[in-house]
Amino acid sequence: MFDKENQTKLKAEYKVYLADVWKDQKMIDHCAGEADVVVKFRDNYLVEVEKESIETNFCFGYGWCGVSDEDDYRGAQGMAEHARTSEQYFISENLKGLDRMLREIADKDNVLYFQDHYYSQKNHVLKHIIFKSPWDKAEPGLEKLTDAERKLYAEAVQVEKDRFTKRLNTYLKRFGLSKVRSWSYLVD
Repeated sequence: MFDKENQTKLKAEYKVYLADVWKDQKMIDHCAGEADVVVKFRDNYLVEVEKESIETNFCFGYGWCGVSDEDDYRGAQGMAEHARTSEQYFISENLKGLDRMLREIADKDNVLYFQDHYYSQKNHVLKHIIFKSPWDKAEPGLEKLTDAERKLYAEAVQVEKDRFTKRLNTYLKRFGLSKVRSWSYLVD
């Protein structure tokens, strides 16, 4: 399902359905470009996992309401320096969102639902996955993912994480940490 050939077919199908939502070709191309992994569920639902972007700016606040002490300042400055010099920090901060998503999927207390990705679509094929806690009331029209679908979605997110990790490592080989900007600021 996640090999290059299948992904090419699924992305082409995804782009066809985007044309039902957007009439502007630039917007269709933009949305299709944001889809890094496309998964087909129930023979008719297409769900994308968005392509992650590389974050190179990190800021660290210290103090509270304009009041701080020297230890707060040095701690924030130390973290800013760590962000500029640690490849491991760079990778872990960039992967934070995908790691959180994988934890949320794995948490059996969370209930996952299909929801229309675009409200203006006529065919209701393009979906995204939303998470709800067990005590949240399900909205009408939402369809719960089965355990097998939940597992497939987790695999898709893991594929995106693997691809993004590879991109991060390539970025580090090419630029190192030379483009990382980090700073501290007094929280007011």
